[in-house]
Amino acid sequence: MEGAIIKVKPKTLTASNISQTNNIGMVVYFLVGSIDEMHAKILDLGGEVCLEKTDARGDAWYAKYLDIAGNVFCIYEVAFKP
Repeated sequence: MEGAIIKVKPKTLTASNISQTNNIGMVVYFLVGSIDEMHAKILDLGGEVCLEKTDARGDAWYAKYLDIAGNVFCIYEVAFKP
């Protein structure tokens, strides 16, 4: 996994209102090998789901989370075809 996270204002965002607002600043996407595996790790570490796994284009998926420090981030998976 590669990427970075940028901090947003704490306590202004919750997992329930993230998906309704576009005014959250920059959101970083992390390319991961498996959204399902990373999803479990994020939840184990205290992250909250803002947007469940969503189809991006038929061969790619993304999901949005809120971490314990109030940062919003997404994970992205692409199904690479040989």
